[in-house]
Amino acid sequence: MKKNIVFSFLMIAVLLFSQTTPVYAAGVVGTGTPASCTEAALDTALAGGGAVAFNCGGAATIVITSVKTINADTQIDGGGVITIDGNNATRLFTVTAGDTLSLSNITLRRGDGDGGSGGAIYNNGTLNLTNVTIEDSTATGSTDRGGAIYSATNSVGVTIADSTFRRNTAFDRGGAIAMWGGSLTVSDSAFSQNTTSDSGSVDPDGGAIYFHPGSSNNSISGSTFDRNIAADDGGAILNASPSLTITTSTFDRNEAHGKTSFGAGGAFQQHDPGANATITLSTFSSNQVAMTTRNDHVYGGAIGHYSGVQLTIANSTFTNNSVSKTLLGVGDARGGAIWVRANTTVYNSTFNGNSILENGTGTAYGGSIARTNGTFTVANTIISSGSANGGANNCAGAIT
Repeated sequence: MKKNIVFSFLMIAVLLFSQTTPVYAAGVVGTGTPASCTEAALDTALAGGGAVAFNCGGAATIVITSVKTINADTQIDGGGVITIDGNNATRLFTVTAGDTLSLSNITLRRGDGDGGSGGAIYNNGTLNLTNVTIEDSTATGSTDRGGAIYSATNSVGVTIADSTFRRNTAFDRGGAIAMWGGSLTVSDSAFSQNTTSDSGSVDPDGGAIYFHPGSSNNSISGSTFDRNIAADDGGAILNASPSLTITTSTFDRNEAHGKTSFGAGGAFQQHDPGANATITLSTFSSNQVAMTTRNDHVYGGAIGHYSGVQLTIANSTFTNNSVSKTLLGVGDARGGAIWVRANTTVYNSTFNGNSILENGTGTAYGGSIARTNGTFTVANTIISSGSANGGANNCAGAIT
């Protein structure tokens, strides 16, 4: 009987100890204090892949000095209190082909592609982000793409939910994200103040996102794009992919500046013979194409469609978008809200207060919408209060 009592007490003691003293696996970074959450501890936790968590005793920033290569399926959860900082000296992660990196509840900051694309992440495999912030990251070589993320030609793709991209910069295309391959799915996320720079490539398109023809089955829903700037075309997005859908999203105060022969698409530009996009239930306000340093053409304050199979816009609103050319010289200004040169359909939409300003000797027409080529079909749509200082305050070109 005494042996049974002693054994029972021992079992209770073991259970109590196990409940009050957590045992952390090798995939946990830190031992309970911010000081214990080091780059070396992160390297150890990442070895071999699997689930990685943090025990830092609260908020912590881990400054890293070298890129972390993901060569096994890995899930990293920052618990909403962890920042990984590249200190403007290194990319943060590279995902190898065939592998998956899933990030959640974490901030990635100050990644630098260091002469390569993908300032924070270079993806050759599969990348999943949930409640992730990527900020102040750069791809600053003259042909480097994707200030935050570059998804390579043979990648599977990227899925993003409830995440934020802000103040990322690429010298080439895709201030935040450049999709060269695979598919991109974005939901309920925010893109703010991302830029492409006129210091690098001749085509710094897509201030927030650039879709290459090699990417496909792309979609964006419930997301916001504000104050993104493309040094060339597509202030928020440039689409050259064969399939993109955008729904229930907001585009506000994005800009395209037209580094090359013209500037087009203050918020969105489609530019590839095989490109195809559908935009529904979305709002475009105060986007602009503004050319202040050269005499050239400016088109499509909110949307430009230079080339593509089809662009369809439905149940959307366009307010106070504009194109402007302030220098005295040759250069046309067309389509305060939308300019099309390829097949486009707009229906069940509203245009109000869109405008054109042309101070030189070029023509200015289509304060709301303008067509240069292709078919432009507009149905069940309200177009009002457009203005153009050269004529055709609302609509210009053959529109059916």
